[in-house]
Amino acid sequence: MLKVKPDKSAVPAEGVTIAEAARRTGVSVYTLRYYERVGLESHRDAVLAQLAEIQESLKILDHKIDVYRGSLAAGEADSLWAPVRTSASGG
Repeated sequence: MLKVKPDKSAVPAEGVTIAEAARRTGVSVYTLRYYERVGLESHRDAVLAQLAEIQESLKILDHKIDVYRGSLAAGEADSLWAPVRTSASGG
């Protein structure tokens, strides 16, 4: 039976330290920390953009709900979905 030695270059499930990552990649700890920070900041910017988009969607939904509630209170809710009929003008 052939025995396979574990691959020492594989990343363990618990991860590696920043020093070990630097050793494995040949990149300095300082450089890894820099890219980590820039990446974490980019992710934050992306999350903020998504949050702004979601807040705008919520604002639009709230407006639609207000319009619907107003139409319900006025007894005009059916007109929200009914097609508008215009009279044909003679020509």
